[in-house]
Amino acid sequence: MAAKGAAAASCSVTSTKTAAEHALLRDGPRSRLVRALLLFVVMLVPQCVLFGPSLVGAKVLLPLDLLKTRASYLPVDLDAPTYRPQDFVLADLVYELEHERRYAVESIRSGRIPLWIPFNYCGTPFLAANHTSVFYPLRALDYLFPGPVVIAWVQLAKALLAGLGAYLFLRRALQLGFWSSTFAAALWPCTGFLVLWAGFTISQVGAHLPWMLLCADECVKRPRSLWPIALALATGVLLVSGHASIAAHVLLATGLYALFRLWMEHGLGGLARRSALAGLLALAFGVGTGALLSAPQSLPTLEYMRESWRIQKRQEGRVETPPMGATALHGVVMPYYFGSSQRHTTLVVDGNRPEGPQAAYAGMLALLVLAPIGFSATRRRLARFQWFWLFLGFLGLAQVLDVPLLARVFELPGLNTLRNNRFTLVSAWSTVAMAAFGLELLLRGEFAWRRWMWWPLCGSAALALYMLARASEPPALLRMVEDGLKRGLTGARPPVDTLAGLAAVNAWFARVYLGYAGLAALGCGAWFLLRTRFARRSAFALGLGVVALGEVAAQAVDVNVQCDPELYFPRVPVLDDLARRPWGRIAGGLNTFPAVLNQVYGLHDLRGYDAADPARYVEFLQLFAHAKNPPMQDYSALQYYLPDPYSPLARLVGLRYLVACGKPDPNALFAAGGFWIWGAPEPLPRAFVAARAEVVNQKAARLERMKRADFDPAALVLVESETPIVADAAIARGTARILVDEPQHVEHDVDVASSGWLVLADRFAPGWNAEVDGRATPLLCADHTFRAVRVEAGAKRVVFRYAPASWRNGLVLFGVGLALLAAYWAWQRRAPSAVA
Repeated sequence: MAAKGAAAASCSVTSTKTAAEHALLRDGPRSRLVRALLLFVVMLVPQCVLFGPSLVGAKVLLPLDLLKTRASYLPVDLDAPTYRPQDFVLADLVYELEHERRYAVESIRSGRIPLWIPFNYCGTPFLAANHTSVFYPLRALDYLFPGPVVIAWVQLAKALLAGLGAYLFLRRALQLGFWSSTFAAALWPCTGFLVLWAGFTISQVGAHLPWMLLCADECVKRPRSLWPIALALATGVLLVSGHASIAAHVLLATGLYALFRLWMEHGLGGLARRSALAGLLALAFGVGTGALLSAPQSLPTLEYMRESWRIQKRQEGRVETPPMGATALHGVVMPYYFGSSQRHTTLVVDGNRPEGPQAAYAGMLALLVLAPIGFSATRRRLARFQWFWLFLGFLGLAQVLDVPLLARVFELPGLNTLRNNRFTLVSAWSTVAMAAFGLELLLRGEFAWRRWMWWPLCGSAALALYMLARASEPPALLRMVEDGLKRGLTGARPPVDTLAGLAAVNAWFARVYLGYAGLAALGCGAWFLLRTRFARRSAFALGLGVVALGEVAAQAVDVNVQCDPELYFPRVPVLDDLARRPWGRIAGGLNTFPAVLNQVYGLHDLRGYDAADPARYVEFLQLFAHAKNPPMQDYSALQYYLPDPYSPLARLVGLRYLVACGKPDPNALFAAGGFWIWGAPEPLPRAFVAARAEVVNQKAARLERMKRADFDPAALVLVESETPIVADAAIARGTARILVDEPQHVEHDVDVASSGWLVLADRFAPGWNAEVDGRATPLLCADHTFRAVRVEAGAKRVVFRYAPASWRNGLVLFGVGLALLAAYWAWQRRAPSAVA
């Protein structure tokens, strides 16, 4: 009897231990602290693998090697081979966004909100450009710790924030377990969209998607709670994070999810019930109040976008990224299937990977194995979620795949101003959510084989065989290039401009295709194991999750270029010399010194690049473009603009220097490091008194007169006015001197013998106001793009200030939003039972 009792006790301990182990594998540790630490570590490890050198300061998370390319920034040896950067597609990070970050940091640390920046476009709104991200919460790290090292830490914080949002959403909304939610938290920041756009403000906005879904879900379930306040805060953060069109995509996805959840909670017949209406009101309150909170950013952005040359082209029907059709599905599953813009290979399709279907990538194993498993759920509620994610993921690919009808919907007015190829954001998220649910079923032991599962099994096997076949021959485009090289044709871009380089690229494609064949075979093997008892073990599910996460992390390695700190915008001789010379605006020679790099030295470049381009200013510069001016791109009309320096309009805009690359001209003002400076004809002063003025409100007539070779901007200024201007009897003569020259405040000392017009060759924009001796005076748009104000005879003090009404109104609406939140919070405090 004693022996039997001991055996029974031993068996009981064993079964208890086994049950505890199973619970640990399914639900994670019981301790919240341990779970939090595990979640943090699992999210952190992939990010440290990807960005570790930059996090410790050994590298800088920027593609700074672009500065080594010919005619860019750093001195070059004109006889050396042309340097090819690691990935030219990332150029915006160095040629635009880093300078915006530096200017925002400098302004905030000096106690000024950067509404205006004077260095490009003859001045332009800064805050309104939106992607400057002045109010983005994680920008606080930049403000506290200026310098390039913090870039990687902001990226890490963004990834952890994205992962935490994914974890909380899946735990609270879908009620998934710890391990499947942790898997999604680590997977989401490593998906194609967030990795390919890392460093860009686009990823800052996209990372907030699960937070918006979480708040919307809670508002539907608990409309009389504090969650509408959370939704308002999340919406406000979303709209100030740096990219309005991606924010619109996130709001669209959130709206669709909210409607889906209302239907799930109340049914179609119950949407008119009081509880459903309460949910709708909570959602409307949260999003509406969040929009009010973002108004200091959103209103200036809306005002600026109305004058964007790029947006106007989209409204005319221009599609910047044409759809690919069904072949895009290859990129969704295999992000290197079409190649890459990285220097060791090439792309075999038009476009680039961030704008393509590769942004929807969240893992082959996640999409072809884990996601389908979720459709085996027997509980109707969970199955409905899976079908919704499938629908949302398909919708995200509608423009890329050119789906009939759906693709046309994205061309409707309003939607056509967005880059809808970037809606792949929701496709990547949908894969993450479906894969997490599939992993949950495996961990819970609720997976059951279904006949339809032979389809993904056979699909994985077919993909493996297909990629094995593809590995045996190069892509068709490369075969055409090889044929051309053998016939002596030239024109191919490196590295496929030689037979040796082409052979290396062909070998790279073969390795990549073999790797994808192996992944597909692994997926096929996983499906076969799912038919066995082995699949019932939690360890199998966890192992499959680890492999799926490792696959995605491996595909993200070296996507984001990290460079030596020594390349971070060092001083260069040609710009040192230029900075010592008298003030004047500059431009680059043919395809030389791209715009915005001038901000490193605080120089003023008449060109600019902000991915929007002010339409009026583009029209003005087109009037005196050089015959060799490169074609204007949709996204950068003026980045490499080449002016005709002998045009009278070049004198008006203040062009004094051209920076060229190559063998120096005999009349060069300075030459060093392959660059040289050419002096343009003497420009007009930046502020001058025009001899006379004339009103010309018709744009075509105004531009036609300014384009004439005999147009003299000093003798005549063409102004726009709804009311007649005073006709001066005498020709105005006078002098103007700039006393205060700050970005948002310019003061002049003007002395005129007879009344006339002070012209400042800085760009006119809504929000600039003028005072003459302390009295408000109408400020008119002069010569299509500059500023002019009438000045009576005598010595005058003329002040220009930038204080746009959109900014002031935004502050008022921000205050209204805060008041609404306070009132709602107070109301909830008085109704504790409703909150509970």
